[in-house]
Amino acid sequence: MPRLKNHRASAAAKRRMAKLRAMASEQKLHSIASPAHFGTGHCQRAGKWPMSLLTGKAHKIVIPAESPAKKFVLLIGDSHLRSLADGFVKMPGEMISFGFMSTQGAAAEELRIELMNAAVPRTPEVVCLLAPSNNLTASRTIDEAGAAFANLLSSACSRWSNVVVVDFPPRLSMDETLQESLRQKYQCTAARMGVKYWSNVDRFPLDLPELWARDGICLSDSVGMHILAQLLWTAASKELMRVTQAPKRHTPLHDETILQTPPYSFRRKVVREGRKAFLKECYILLTPLKFSPYLLLDRSHLSKQKEFTDAPKGLEVITDNLGNIYEVEEIKTEPHDEVFQPVEEEVEARRGRGHGLS
Repeated sequence: MPRLKNHRASAAAKRRMAKLRAMASEQKLHSIASPAHFGTGHCQRAGKWPMSLLTGKAHKIVIPAESPAKKFVLLIGDSHLRSLADGFVKMPGEMISFGFMSTQGAAAEELRIELMNAAVPRTPEVVCLLAPSNNLTASRTIDEAGAAFANLLSSACSRWSNVVVVDFPPRLSMDETLQESLRQKYQCTAARMGVKYWSNVDRFPLDLPELWARDGICLSDSVGMHILAQLLWTAASKELMRVTQAPKRHTPLHDETILQTPPYSFRRKVVREGRKAFLKECYILLTPLKFSPYLLLDRSHLSKQKEFTDAPKGLEVITDNLGNIYEVEEIKTEPHDEVFQPVEEEVEARRGRGHGLS
């Protein structure tokens, strides 16, 4: 009897364990198939693109017709741009003409190869680079993905002058922490290279599965791609505004004359030539006037007396840095000891009478 009782208890325990395992398996499958990992949005079937001989990936370049009234902006990225390149989703706005360079399933290095070898017939005003999300699986570490992105961004900046980066859309099928780490690595790399990085993680809430297709990777054409198109248009418009509003150097016309103020300098140089004296490197703009003994003495703090006695007697001509020539009245006097003594006495007398010197 005890043996039969123990056998029944063991069998019941086995049944309970089997039931728990079945419930756990069903819960695991349910969590994988839940809307948190798979999207519910609609996506057009991918068309057949030509295969690139450089990377072996499906690659497509769309260059719009040239329009003088529109600015040309080139968008570069992976399969997230497929619906835009095929025309299933239209870009907003009317004043910008968008071109597309899309490589399906390409990581940063493959995008770099296609970018450097692409034949673009005219130079775009702005290049908008979509950050490569395929490096989440193509790279072994975050640092390796950051280095690959740095090479991609450096190649883009070496070919075109105005480049901006738009953040990659998040994935439902990938760990959120890993995506955030890669996103921060991309932002630091772009900031170090002086390139604007537009973040868009807050525009794609993970609790809205209609933003993604069934695979949880690509955005849905019905909702998600329209949000991405708006973000790309905003980044391109802001960069175009910055480029057009940048200050430009003024080029003087042929009839304009640019006058440069002579530099301030307290050095004087007297060059003798017969009975003429030339004053060089003057720090004030001279005016045509005749010096009086009073004015000469009052300005003596700017120049010592010996500087005037060194100049030759007779006619003096003074020129400034602009080439203007001023004639100074000739003062025929004896040595300076006999000149400045009566002048000093007369100045003291004038000051005693309350007259000031101007």
